[in-house]
Amino acid sequence: MILIKTLINSVFFLISVSAFAQRDSIKNKAEKDIRTQGEQEEYWAQQAFEKNDGTQIFERYKGSIYVLEENKIKYDDVVLNIYGVSPSLRAIFEKGIFYPGLIAGNYSGEVLKTRQKIDSFPAKQNNFDILFGINNLSISYFDEIKSLSNSPKIKRFKIYLWRQGLANPSLYFLELTNNTATEETDIKTFINGAKITFFRFASILI
Repeated sequence: MILIKTLINSVFFLISVSAFAQRDSIKNKAEKDIRTQGEQEEYWAQQAFEKNDGTQIFERYKGSIYVLEENKIKYDDVVLNIYGVSPSLRAIFEKGIFYPGLIAGNYSGEVLKTRQKIDSFPAKQNNFDILFGINNLSISYFDEIKSLSNSPKIKRFKIYLWRQGLANPSLYFLELTNNTATEETDIKTFINGAKITFFRFASILI
């Protein structure tokens, strides 16, 4: 168990070092232009979407989705807490367009179950769950980057995602595409016909 904890801490340390390096690299390239955290995140987003090497398709969640309460959604055995999400964007989660399995690299929409309980004893948490945080994730911010959503068929977002056991959130970027959308398409209709076509980790925010 000590070895496992040491390994997990080492991985998070390396991720944090990478995040610092990425932040410093971006700041050096555009130090004159970046003055706020928001501008920095937008710059990261611009770089991420420009380096996109082709459209990806992420299937919707194929299991059962339960809205437990206003800020809690359950995907079969996996819970997602959502805060700071406008009512118009909640359908992205409630319809299974975004689901916790994406964090673990599951883009097919298949059900990822947590380990079952044995008799009256709670199951030990899977090491994979601890490392990648597919259960009890929390989203505290989900907002469109309107400066990069320059087509009626595409909307791009940034996400603050918290993993259990980590003190700082991770920044992700996400792109939704609806090929039938026009300038007149409202957000509800857009989401109903949309799929994720880009999803990527950017940095741990320090």
